[in-house]
This record gives sequence, C-alpha cells and structure tokens, in this order.
Amino acid sequence: MSSRSRPLSELPSTLYASATDQEEGKAYLEFEPQEMAIINNIWNAAAAVSESPTDNVVAQTLQTFLPQMPPAFILKLRQTVVAEKNVDDKNSASYKVLVLQNALNQMFDQKLQQSRDLLHSFLTAGEIRKLDGLIGKAAKAGKLDSSFFAVMNANINDAYKEKQQQLEGQLEEGSEANRFQILRHIYTRCQEEVEKNVQPGLALLNKLLRTDQASIRANQLRHYLGKQQDVISTPDGKQIQLKNTAAALVPPSELLSALANAVAQIRQMEKVGGTDRQTGASLVESCRQMAMEARLVVGELYGVDSEELAQFETGLTPVFRPDRGSLYSPE
Repeated sequence: MSSRSRPLSELPSTLYASATDQEEGKAYLEFEPQEMAIINNIWNAAAAVSESPTDNVVAQTLQTFLPQMPPAFILKLRQTVVAEKNVDDKNSASYKVLVLQNALNQMFDQKLQQSRDLLHSFLTAGEIRKLDGLIGKAAKAGKLDSSFFAVMNANINDAYKEKQQQLEGQLEEGSEANRFQILRHIYTRCQEEVEKNVQPGLALLNKLLRTDQASIRANQLRHYLGKQQDVISTPDGKQIQLKNTAAALVPPSELLSALANAVAQIRQMEKVGGTDRQTGASLVESCRQMAMEARLVVGELYGVDSEELAQFETGLTPVFRPDRGSLYSPE
C-alpha cells in the first residue's frame, strides 16, 4: 500500500519533500512561504484538538480551512510527491505535508463517491419530473460542485466514445444507445440550476460555452448584453412605459470579468500541473472565441465609438495578449 493511502497511524515517523532527489532522480513541487503558512496553521489547529492528531481530527480541521484555501494550492498539495526518510522528526514540514495530503485525498475520494452516487440517483429517476426535482434539491444542498461535474464529464466522455463505436459498427446497439443523450440532458439541467446562484457574467459565459451554434450564441449575447426594452406597444397602438427594465441583464463589464477570471484559472491550473498545455490552450481558445463574438455584439448594440466597446476591448487586451509572467500568461 502506498504511503499516500495509509491511515495516519501507519505513516513513517518522518518524511520529506524537496526540490530534487539525487538518488532517485525525482522532481518535487516546492511550497511558497505563504503556502507553508497555511499548512502550519492547519497543523497547529489540529494539534490544538489533539497532541497526536488522528485521521478524523485532521480531516475535520482541514474541512474548516478548505473554503479559504486557493484551488491551485489544494491541487498542489494533492499532487506533491513526498519521499520517505528514516529520520525521527514528526515536526518536519514534510511529515505535515504528507499527513495533510493523506487526509485531503481521503476526503476527495469520499466526495467523488458521493458524486457518483448522486449521478446514479439521477440516471435511475425514471421520469423527467422526478429528475428535475432531484436536481433542484441537489442544487439547493450544494451538491452540484466541481467534484460532481468531474464525474459528470467523465461519464459523458465514456458515453460519447460508446456512441462513436456504435456508429462505426464496432458495438451492437442496446440499452446504452441513449445514455449519451440522457447524460447531456442531466448536464444541461444541472448547469442551469447552478447558474441561478452564480454571478450573471459567469452564468452567461457558461451558457455560451455549451451552445454549439454561433447564431444561437449571437442571439443570447444580444439578449443579455443589450439594454432591455422599456416601452411596449399594446394591440390598440398605445405605448406603456415599463419600470426598471432599461439596464442590461448582463453588462459587458461583467462578461469581461468572467472571461478574465476563467482564463486566469485555466493558466493557474496549467502552472500547477492540473491540466496539460494542449488542453489549457484549447480552453483559452474557446474563451477567446466567445470574447470575439461578444465584442461584435457590443459594437452592434452600443456603437463602434461607444465607451462600452472601448472598455470591453481595453479589458480584453491583457487577457488574450498577456505579458510574460502575468496571471493570463502560460509562462
């Protein structure tokens, strides 16, 4: 059994994480001072509960710190390779890293299993109305998180491969024939529920990214970015002034912010090894395409000489033409 999956009581007395291991030729991630401060804070909080923290104490303490931990740091902590040394020093940074890593991985394994169980309940709902009810309850309970969508995407990818094999005649058609369509429907409904509780700019970006047809995306952009109609005409020709409808549902600045945050997160995931360069480039290119389409619509709605368009273009420049070392740069 690897040290990464052992109970805390079975961990060796001392472990270390270094930049390089000359004997084995392995490379190790290094933690920045602020990251080590987080590790020490978690460890000290667990030690305050118990002098020799157990699995449950560490896990419970870690759970309270998770909302404040940057996603990139969580990923780094999970992926760090920690090598063992026969030195009796439980106060070493390496020992703390591996103990926390072990607890974190166990927590994520449990969360993934809960997400699998949730998806299974959706797939076996039996009817659309019941499925919609289950998805709504899951959204209110906060269960439609990144862990669930990771499980969702993995199943969609598998179902897509099966569908392609069926089309090529490599697999016989059977009960799995509609699995891909069912999963796509569940994915769309879950995204719609999540979008009700996120910032309007991010909700619009998600909607655009999952819409395949450019003409439909253009209509969505016009609907959300444009100022809403404040006067309607009745059948007899009278005009009625509507209240609180002039502002855009999603101001261009909010979509710009969502695009910038998305690209920054993708680049950060690349830098810590959460995704490869090719996948990251593909995701950024998708965001770039949405930005180009949005720029055209903003110009159409507000005018090519408008302040709204000028601000939108100025904000896009550092995101898609980044300086080396910036948040938006792959380097």
